[in-house]
Amino acid sequence: MTTISMFNNSNTINTLRESGYGDADFDILTSNIFYEDSAGPTTQIPGKKALYRSDNGNLIGLHSSKYKPVNHKTMIDTARNILERSELNLTEIKENIRVSADGEMCFVQHDIPSHSITTPDGDTSSLQLLHLNSTNGTWPYHASVGSLQGACLNKQIFLKDTAGIYRARHTQALDIDHGANMINKTVEVLVNQNEIWCKWYNTHASFKDALVHFIQAADAKSLVGMTHEERLEAIEAGKVKNSNVVYMIRQFFNYRKTLGRNLWAVYNTLTDWSTHYGNMNENKTRKNAADENILFIKRSERVRQTLNQLQKRVA
Repeated sequence: MTTISMFNNSNTINTLRESGYGDADFDILTSNIFYEDSAGPTTQIPGKKALYRSDNGNLIGLHSSKYKPVNHKTMIDTARNILERSELNLTEIKENIRVSADGEMCFVQHDIPSHSITTPDGDTSSLQLLHLNSTNGTWPYHASVGSLQGACLNKQIFLKDTAGIYRARHTQALDIDHGANMINKTVEVLVNQNEIWCKWYNTHASFKDALVHFIQAADAKSLVGMTHEERLEAIEAGKVKNSNVVYMIRQFFNYRKTLGRNLWAVYNTLTDWSTHYGNMNENKTRKNAADENILFIKRSERVRQTLNQLQKRVA
């Protein structure tokens, strides 16, 4: 008997499934924790449990008994199921699974270049889904939808009111299915977001306006209490110690040349900073493959808060 899938994207997603889970191809198991006293007997530590890998037995987490672990493979399956059930055009979809060296952290990123729109300045923006999971407390379970801008590969950051974002700590309240339902509602997010971008493109923004948003995103406390004139003096004298703000000021003037004196240039500066600035000022190597997204996720939250302020200007 031939089984016919009810989902249009099944063939594409089945190809991803056949490719496996990469370095995430192991289960996360739990065990009680014991200790041995000087007399020899072992005693169980109440209210605690250990997490370990099924393939090599390595320890990947110590938590309370209430901690709710999620297998990396389960997260990947959930991401694939979301895409399979969607009406998105998944032609040329790219899946990137990355796992930290010890297996404690994992993310799966899906880039969908065939589902794109044209942004106000003529660039194209493609849909991107990102799922994160960890066993060491670094990340909560995280599922989000954003977009990858084709010209400069900035990871676009969506407003909380219009994007699908699900984050939950690994407690009994963690509901992966609920998170999947939230993301499933984002098929038309790019179109809705493009309407906002168009408004930003047609809304004037002075350097004074832009600087306020940069200071907020960078949490530059030393500049918060200053007047605009005092900030200008500090900038011209090279006394601004917050390297994040300095970077955004430089990039803003570059974007303003091509995009104009508008909120769209401010937005592109913010996404440029959250995506590219990273640890450029640090002379050290990332400890593992998954680390590079930690800073992006944290900065994305700051930028989202700033974008909500931008939206109020055009509401």
